Amino acid sequence: MTSHRWDEATWRRFETLDPRRVVAILPVGAIDAHGPHLPTGTDNLIALAMAEDAARRLATRERGALVRPPVADTAAPF
Repeated sequence: MTSHRWDEATWRRFETLDPRRVVAILPVGAIDAHGPHLPTGTDNLIALAMAEDAARRLATRERGALVRPPVADTAAPF
């Protein structure tokens, strides 16, 4: 199974990509307190999982996608 992670791709992988058929997906999540049972990065983990799922789905349609490393956008206001 081919990885869809941008940060795991080699420069040789980038050479094989057709820029007309590839998209970059940027997962964005907040840093938020989820109580004592979940880490503060939970939203980023969810965003990353959703982005990787989207990349796999695009691959089945003969499209390429690379998932960028997630961005922790901001703390939630509560």
